[in-house]
Amino acid sequence: MASVGYSGKPLYSKLGIKPEMKIMLFNQPDNYYSLIETSVHAQLCTKNEIPDFIHLFVKTEKEFVVEMDKLKTHLYKKYFPYPLGFLDKEACPSTSSG
Repeated sequence: MASVGYSGKPLYSKLGIKPEMKIMLFNQPDNYYSLIETSVHAQLCTKNEIPDFIHLFVKTEKEFVVEMDKLKTHLYKKYFPYPLGFLDKEACPSTSSG
């Protein structure tokens, strides 16, 4: 499946997925690997590993809120995912509380 678009880059590259990253997937579609055009099986986190990249798929805002609450223990990085993009904790300090 060719999803390179105008940038000429595959989806995994656009998402910032690199070979050395540990990845955690939640609710990914059945065709996930064909969509990102690579296999990340070897990069998937084991139970005790800290992910570098979390890819969460949801269908509703309610489901997003519930799942993000479950994932908050895995969010150690500077940026928090948000439905409209990413929020920098330093730029938006009110988003970093609980």
